[in-house]
Amino acid sequence: MVFRGFLSDFLEAGNNQLNLRDEILVYTCDRDSKKVKELQNNHNAEICWYFPQTREQFRLKSVGTLVLSPENDGTYCTNKEIIRKKVWNFISDSAKEMFIRKQNSNGTGGDLKNLEEGYCNFGIILFNVSCIDHVVLPNVRSIYKNESDGGDWKLITD
Repeated sequence: MVFRGFLSDFLEAGNNQLNLRDEILVYTCDRDSKKVKELQNNHNAEICWYFPQTREQFRLKSVGTLVLSPENDGTYCTNKEIIRKKVWNFISDSAKEMFIRKQNSNGTGGDLKNLEEGYCNFGIILFNVSCIDHVVLPNVRSIYKNESDGGDWKLITD
């Protein structure tokens, strides 16, 4: 899984016809990865980031929505397919090579002639964050909760 940005990065400014929250995190994934299988069984997830320079940790509780190619996703939605296509177009050719199973002639990566295969293996995960646990080591902790889909965050503990 690779973090690619926020949903708002892939929506046209002022045009959120998909009715999704802008601050949803967007990750790319391979349809055959272990994380995809885990999310298919349990959509609840935690994402953890640690920044060693500032000694900060962010633990994000969320629900993950898989968006895979239509033939691989029982919960396929054409609106989310629009986002998947935008993310595919956003990533570099070298990133696209990782999703291509057939190696090029020198055996060093996916052959870009097989982009259609790469796109079939390519998926995104939309993480809708409901709680942020922010720790500044050694002992400062703040927990924020989003109780609604309106994006209003509330400090629970400081």
